[in-house]
Amino acid sequence: MKVTVNEVEYCISVPDRNLHVHLTLDTHVPWDPAKPRRGPMGCILHLSSLLPLNWHVRSMASRATYAVAHHGKKVRGIGLAHVENNWGDSFPTGWIWAQVFDAQPHVDASGSVYVPIDGEGRGEDVAGEPGEDEGTRLFAMAGGQAFMGVQAYLVGYHSLKCNWDFRPPVAMGLGRLSPFMHVRHDSRSGAVEIWLRTWRQCLEVAIEAPPEMFIGMSAPLPKGHEPGFARESFQATVRVKAERWRWPWSQWEVVDEVMLRRTADGLSCGALEFGGAFYKVGEDVV
Repeated sequence: MKVTVNEVEYCISVPDRNLHVHLTLDTHVPWDPAKPRRGPMGCILHLSSLLPLNWHVRSMASRATYAVAHHGKKVRGIGLAHVENNWGDSFPTGWIWAQVFDAQPHVDASGSVYVPIDGEGRGEDVAGEPGEDEGTRLFAMAGGQAFMGVQAYLVGYHSLKCNWDFRPPVAMGLGRLSPFMHVRHDSRSGAVEIWLRTWRQCLEVAIEAPPEMFIGMSAPLPKGHEPGFARESFQATVRVKAERWRWPWSQWEVVDEVMLRRTADGLSCGALEFGGAFYKVGEDVV
């Protein structure tokens, strides 16, 4: 693995499986283009040494150039990738993570499908397809059981119509007390709903993935990585509704309402993960 200011490069080789992967990530879209190092934690980052886990998103949509060789078969292409990292003492006892990007697709001369993006997270115009909704929509969230009796989330939805972030104290709950956030998650049905509201902004997100499409993931714990501690799907559907309250005498106005992210074949390809105690049979409500 090689990391520079403008590029991340992976070279992975598994000889006994005859598998070789080369991946280059560049043309990054930071969480906050004005402050690229800030990320979803915002000012909370100053308290990182006191927190059990920290989450930083380096890029919400990087160009990914890949080459895969497996048993003599080779595949090359260009796509999009989400780039992030965690650090701290341990993952929480239970958590949810989700990520999706959506933009006008482009097909290059080789037939690879990807989304052109600029440095501020906006999709470039695709010739012959002008429209009000052009541009990249980006969504990412992470959170869960931060401390005993405390749940906290970091959520961001960025589009041409709104560029909204939610973090504690808005995106948190103390026991059943959670005036600005409501979360419902049910790993049995592969569903998450989160509602966040400030005095002028309201974001509703519904995420669904087929339960049979989740795969096991290992997670870092104090005594090392534990296999199967999390389950993740890459076939999630994400529905977003963003509303704004402009004036005290006005009604809430829908700013953006969309379903993210489907492939050219109409398949859902968002990412959703349940970890620890949040992956279980049953339903929890905050």
